[in-house]
Amino acid sequence: MKTKNKKENELKKAEELISKSEGLIFIDISKIPTKFINKLRQELKNNLNQLLVIKKRLFNIGLKNKKIHIDLSNIKNSFGVIFVNNIESGISQVYKFLKNLEKEKIFDSTSEKIFFGFNIKQQKELNKQEVIQIGTLPSREVALGQLLGMISTPLRSLMYILQEKAKRS
Repeated sequence: MKTKNKKENELKKAEELISKSEGLIFIDISKIPTKFINKLRQELKNNLNQLLVIKKRLFNIGLKNKKIHIDLSNIKNSFGVIFVNNIESGISQVYKFLKNLEKEKIFDSTSEKIFFGFNIKQQKELNKQEVIQIGTLPSREVALGQLLGMISTPLRSLMYILQEKAKRS
């Protein structure tokens, strides 16, 4: 059992992370081996995001102190809160990590491990489906490459047709 001092320190840390973050992602950490949770922590830290495993009651106090209203009553298992600086890239990183664990047969489904997200700036909750949709989106660079390909393909076809007509003339 944690001492009152340790709980106060955890609460302070959670409140500090809430203040610095753009968004929160809530994931189910039950039945995920510790080595994978530590690996996720390290990957998140490399991108200036952070995972915190905290008691629901204690986190609720931190949320109330920051005047954020999130209903955590639906969460029954052990959960981790991921504090992200950029909600889209954070969700994408967490989704890809969980998807890799699913491929390694650590658990059955990535969608079971994601509870929901919360955009602190907009004070908007993102449901599980929205989090999964954001997680499956390609990165900005890939999306721009795809857009460029879509724009250039018709132009290439037109250029080919014009070249063939010029050869025949």
